[in-house]
Amino acid sequence: MSFRKVARVPVHTGPAGWNSILPPAAPRAALTG
Repeated sequence: MSFRKVARVPVHTGPAGWNSILPPAAPRAALTG
């Protein structure tokens, strides 16, 4: 996953916000590149 696409998600949403938009594994995959 590209960081640019992830950057579109507001940081203030937190993990809960990420999980509601993306699969649970997505954030970790994005952080690891």
